[in-house]
Amino acid sequence: MTQFCPPLHLWQGNSEALLRPAEHPRNTEFELSSGRVSPDYDATMVWLEKLIAHSPMLNKVDLGKSPQGGIWMVIATANGAGTAAKLIHQDKPTVML
Repeated sequence: MTQFCPPLHLWQGNSEALLRPAEHPRNTEFELSSGRVSPDYDATMVWLEKLIAHSPMLNKVDLGKSPQGGIWMVIATANGAGTAAKLIHQDKPTVML
């Protein structure tokens, strides 16, 4: 069988300290698996929807439609700029991930 991806390397580092305890209510599959499993898109969106529901600093904004479904932007803000229009008028940078 042809290998298309590089081999996996064991990973350890200081960021492991950022993993929350398994009993934390908003853990991702990554944290529940001690960093061994990365969630797929659907699982990530379910987790993100729960996070948005619990935080007044997060807003989900509909940017339109694609053949795959909705195009969403999540705005994380402590100063109330919870829409794309409000982001334009603030003096802070906007980072798109």
